[in-house]
Amino acid sequence: SLVANAWEAIVVVDRDGTVLYASPSVQRLLGLLPEEVIGRPFDQLLHPEESVSARTFLHELLARPWGGTVRSWRLRRADGGFGWGGTRGMSSARRSRSR
Repeated sequence: SLVANAWEAIVVVDRDGTVLYASPSVQRLLGLLPEEVIGRPFDQLLHPEESVSARTFLHELLARPWGGTVRSWRLRRADGGFGWGGTRGMSSARRSRSR
């Protein structure tokens, strides 16, 4: 499928920030299998200093169901290092309200 074969990692989180889905690309980008990411809090995939920013990011998405937000992060790799990556977030409320 398009999502499974995307070059970018696709991660879906719930309202609390728990990862519900991670595409296979997370292994290439972070060195973690999707199964190792699913069920974890989103902010555990980031540098520890990004935790507050991650919560703010989620609150912004929930406050703007008709828009999105973009953010850059220091992503935690399986080897313990960090690399920069960007996210584009969109609330699922956008889809459910348009039906």
